[in-house]
Amino acid sequence: MSLHSSKVKRFFAWAVILFFVVALVQVIYLRGVYASNTYARLAQSTLLISAALLYFEQTLQELRTIQLEYDPMFLVSVGVILYFAGCLMVFTLEDSMYAQKQFTQVWIMYSIQFVLLIVFNFILALALYRASKSPEQIVESSPY
Repeated sequence: MSLHSSKVKRFFAWAVILFFVVALVQVIYLRGVYASNTYARLAQSTLLISAALLYFEQTLQELRTIQLEYDPMFLVSVGVILYFAGCLMVFTLEDSMYAQKQFTQVWIMYSIQFVLLIVFNFILALALYRASKSPEQIVESSPY
């Protein structure tokens, strides 16, 4: 499987459409505009983690001779997996914790989410910084 495969492209096209349907159904019929959107967040996390894992698989299959720590797409994929996999339980348990009035646990979960968000934003900034450099600058500044 590769991101270039027509099967995968078709799958992701349908998955994005399904994501929008789930989000609209949740907003219109289930929760409303101002409530937390648990199902849409779960669908979003699953979709983005799947895309990042497919990128990893594609990178392994192509066997390009690059330094992964300088590849912006690799950095973004690592950030996506760290953030969305780490926050999946926060997204899932948020409503039930509020319903059980476990506010201390909710704030602990939010603290974990905020730390993961800071790490994710740092990785995105690093990816943007590395993407702004030309390949020659990367090779010259590389410690290898």
